[in-house]
Amino acid sequence: MLGNIGSLLEKEMKIKTSVKSATLYPKIVIFVLLCASVVIMTFVMPKFESFFAHYKSELPLPTKIMIWTSSFIHNFWYMLIIAGVGVMTAYKKYAATAKGKLRLGDLAFRLPVFGPLNTKVANSRFCHILSALYRSGLPINRCLEIAGATIDNGAFAREMDVLRAEVTRGRTLSESMAECTYFTPVIIDATAVGEKTGALDEMLESMGLHYDLEVEHSIKNLTTMLEPMLLGGIFGIVTVFMLAIFLPMWNMSAIVGKH
Repeated sequence: MLGNIGSLLEKEMKIKTSVKSATLYPKIVIFVLLCASVVIMTFVMPKFESFFAHYKSELPLPTKIMIWTSSFIHNFWYMLIIAGVGVMTAYKKYAATAKGKLRLGDLAFRLPVFGPLNTKVANSRFCHILSALYRSGLPINRCLEIAGATIDNGAFAREMDVLRAEVTRGRTLSESMAECTYFTPVIIDATAVGEKTGALDEMLESMGLHYDLEVEHSIKNLTTMLEPMLLGGIFGIVTVFMLAIFLPMWNMSAIVGKH
């Protein structure tokens, strides 16, 4: 059991390290983009505001929005800091409640790109832990109770409680898993085969190793899957800045001619 636990901890540390490495590039891109946006909004847009105000011309809507945002950041930056601290504090308090754990856990499985990865990680951990506990001779109800407590996801842990209740009522593990949300069909079928052949621990261990490979493959492709989202975000922000700055300048010749 200690050997299995040590192996699980090593795998989880490897997964966390791999995810951090895979998301390092997107994090750098987002950070640089935010810094550039702050510089433009803080130092560039006020210069444009005074320049356009000199001609008293009607500005397009994107430029008005950017100027208003720049003015708000310049004059009320402290309110943004207070709001950010307030949001973080409220999030931590909500995440500590039973309802918050349940909803945030469900959201983790529905996120684009990261949702399927979180599902694979949870199923892999479930298979490894339940296999090790069942092999040690513990009753299946106790195995499910311990496995649910070790999985760091409120929604998955809640589903484990439902699963344990169904098994306690006399249903088989595979039948109960089939009515749950986060178990994949492959694991359900493998569990059914393991129950019929008397090799449940071996089937679960095989499924755990299978999803270890799936998780490793997903992490390797994580940067590739995030690139379209990053490109879309960068394109959107750059387009907004270009419209806000260049639309008035395209009409500047007519404005200068009037003066």
